Amino acid sequence: VVMNLYLLGGVRNATPETAGFEPMYLAVSEQGTERYPKDVLRRAMARTGSAIAIDASEDWTLFGIRATTEVLDSVWSIFTDRLLRPRLDASEIAFVRNQALSALRQLNESPDALLARVADSVAFRGHAYALSPAGSEASVSAMTRESLLRWRQEWLVKSRLLLVVVGNVPREKLERMVASTLG
Repeated sequence: VVMNLYLLGGVRNATPETAGFEPMYLAVSEQGTERYPKDVLRRAMARTGSAIAIDASEDWTLFGIRATTEVLDSVWSIFTDRLLRPRLDASEIAFVRNQALSALRQLNESPDALLARVADSVAFRGHAYALSPAGSEASVSAMTRESLLRWRQEWLVKSRLLLVVVGNVPREKLERMVASTLG
C-alpha cells in the first residue's frame, strides 16, 4: 500500500521567516510522539518493515506511507500520531535543525545546486517560488517548538490535506481509518 498525504500549499503559504516549517515539523516528528517515544517508534517501524516518506516541494509537502496491507493499521497509527501529536522536544528540534542547516550549507558546495537556487531566486523574484521548500539558514535557525506549534495550528487543517491511496485496501476500511484519526 502506498498512501501519500499531501499538505497543499508548499512555499505559496510560506514567508522568508516560515519557509521550511512543513518538512521540519514532519522530520522532528520522527524523534517521537505522544504515544510512541523515539525508541518505541523506531522499533515499531522496523518490525513492520515499512517506511514513512517526507518530500517537500514548491506546491505541497508529501508525507507518505509505504507498507503492506498486513501492517497497515499499525503503520497508520504511527503515521497519524507523527502528524498530529509529535513531542517536539527542544533537544530533538535542535538535533533536526542542525541536520537541516548542514544540508542547506552543503548546497553551496555543489555548483549545480547553487546555480539552480540562484536561478530560482532571480527567475521568481517577488514570487513565493523564490523560497526554498527546505527553508533558509535564517528560517531554519529561528524555528522553535512554539513556532512549529503555531504552524501546525494554522496550516495543518483538513482543507489543506489531500490523501491519495494506491493498494488493495477496501474503501470502507480507509474511510474508518481516516474518520477515526484525521477526520
